Amino acid sequence: MKTTFDIDETVMKELREEATRRGVPVSALVESGLRHLLIEEKSTDGQARHGDTLLFISVDSMLQAP
Repeated sequence: MKTTFDIDETVMKELREEATRRGVPVSALVESGLRHLLIEEKSTDGQARHGDTLLFISVDSMLQAP
């Protein structure tokens, strides 16, 4: 699914660099980071938090190996 997000220039630069380093598309890196975040939240409170709005995503969690 195609989606549009506003991403800070500094974050986008780091994402591009990390994606290049790993040899993956930026979108794959972002998706991996989002999945990681959702799994982390699910394991923290025992249930997925469907319907919550994600306002902030840690760049560090996105840059960790999947």
